[in-house]
Amino acid sequence: MSQTVDRALSILPLLAEGPADLGQVADRLGVHKSTALRLLRTLHEHGMVYRQSDQRYRLGARLIALAQEAMENLDIREIAHPHLVRLNEQCGHTVHLAVYEENEVLYIDKVESRYPVRMYSRIGKPVAITVAAVAKLLLADLPEAERRALALSLIHR
Repeated sequence: MSQTVDRALSILPLLAEGPADLGQVADRLGVHKSTALRLLRTLHEHGMVYRQSDQRYRLGARLIALAQEAMENLDIREIAHPHLVRLNEQCGHTVHLAVYEENEVLYIDKVESRYPVRMYSRIGKPVAITVAAVAKLLLADLPEAERRALALSLIHR
């Protein structure tokens, strides 16, 4: 393992706790200030940290953008599918993976029931939130203010 890379990466969780000055970073890493400064400058050049006007460092915008890209590139279906299968094996009924977007629920994966009576649904097909059971589950997880606003909008349709 590269000691330099390890030290540089150790700065990121430190700054995630809040802004820190050069001395604080050096102390936490157990290195001389000149070493900490070189690491911080390198991270700054890559946008991973930002030097504020008060000379303290905080996490940089590029790091946040990279985290967002990583989240967007996660294939939720690939991650969730084994869990859907396991749940289906336990209950025997159709199991859905769905997302709530703009007052609709979109099915993104499903495992069919092993029983002859099945629920009709199609992957990629949006469903009104007033129709599907999975929609009620997703709505129940929304903040109360959002649920109330949505309920009012449905009443006034």
